This record gives sequence, C-alpha cells and structure tokens, in this order.
Amino acid sequence: MKKGSKAYSIFKHKCARCQEADLFVDPHTYNLGNLFKMHERCPHCDQKHEIEIGFWWGAMYIAYAISSFELLFCFAILFFVFDLEVMTALYSTFAIGFLLAPYVFRTSRAIWLNFFVHYDKTKSWEKGRVEELLSEPDPKKVAKDSDSLSL
Repeated sequence: MKKGSKAYSIFKHKCARCQEADLFVDPHTYNLGNLFKMHERCPHCDQKHEIEIGFWWGAMYIAYAISSFELLFCFAILFFVFDLEVMTALYSTFAIGFLLAPYVFRTSRAIWLNFFVHYDKTKSWEKGRVEELLSEPDPKKVAKDSDSLSL
C-alpha cells in the first residue's frame, strides 16, 4: 500500500490527514484492554478525530456491513466448499466473526474517518520538520555542508 492512499490509512489504522500517527492509543488490535481507546486528536498533525458528537455512529453501520459480508462469506465457504453440516458451519462462522470483531471495529472507524478527512501531504511532515528547523544545528552537519559548497 502506498502512503497517501485511503487504503494505507484504513488498513494501517493511521490518521487520515497526515498518515503518520496511529488512530488508536495502542496499535495492537488484540490488546483488548485498550481496544476502544483512541487519541482525541492526532499527536502528529492535531486533526480532531471525533469531528462532532455522535460521529462514530456512522462507523457502526460500516461495521455492520463488513460483519454481514464476512459472516455470509465464511458460512458459504464452510457449508458449500468444505461441505460441513449446517450447525458446524454456523458455529465456526460465529467463532470467526468473534475473532475478527476487534479488527472490524477499528477498521470501520478508520473507513468512516476517511470519508470526511482527506490526506494532506503538507501535514505528514510538518511537525517533525518544524522541530528540526527550530532545533540547534549539528556542528558536524554544518561543517560537512559548508565543505561541499566550497570550490
């Protein structure tokens, strides 16, 4: 996936605006203690994630669509391709859906945020670059740069 694309932001769970910082406090999806914890604002570009009150309700519909497709697809594969009995295929489908639920939750939020916030490449380097420009110059780097400029 190429940085700057919606797919990069969605599947890596990165900020939709700068694609540098993680959307969630803990980037590990299956650390269930921090599953729902998100940064209020992006630590890199200061983009507000919850744009308005109730903003994440739309992500619930995205999660519903993803989960429905995932469960129907898994059941069809298990029942028709692997020729499992109906109840075995159903229980297996529920287990798969249960295991994928944290990933679907996070991905649906990333998709929903990407509908409203678009990538801005000037924000992807802004904070780090400004800090670099404001910091004290490295004497070794300055000497090296001045040597390369002399004739």
